[in-house]
Parts: sequence; C-alpha cells; structure tokens
Amino acid sequence: ARLCEVLGVPSYSIRIFHGTVELTSKAALADIGVCDGSQLTLVISAPLQVVTASKDCTAKLWSVASGKCLRTLEGHEAQVNS
Repeated sequence: ARLCEVLGVPSYSIRIFHGTVELTSKAALADIGVCDGSQLTLVISAPLQVVTASKDCTAKLWSVASGKCLRTLEGHEAQVNS
C-alpha cells in the first residue's frame, strides 16, 4: 500500500527526509542513501484552508484542495469582516 493510503492523507501533504535530503516522487529510498538502520523524518502538512467573511452574517471555512465549503459559522449579529 502507498504511504498516503496507510496514513489516510493526500500524497501532496507528505514529505520524507533522510537527514537534510528530501525524497522526491521519482526517487527510491536507496537513491538518497537510506539503508537498514537509517532514520527518516516524515512531515505531514496540514491541509490548506481559507476563511471568508460575508455581509450575510456568516464566515465560511473552505478547502483549498477541493474548493468545497467545510463549515459555515453562523450566529453573528452583524456582517462579518475579514
């Protein structure tokens, strides 16, 4: 299984380092000097999100990757300014 599938995160959010050398998508672990006993660093980036504000008294949280609205924040008594 692919690492992104095992971790349940998008592949673009995963970076693997051996020391200061980053594993690229076309390289194998051996290409960057990884052997038995090597220590790797796995960095998983948080998903990019954007918040918008509106005159309709709401704020919305959007996924940059999908463009979908993740949550609408309601209950403000006046327009929301960003």
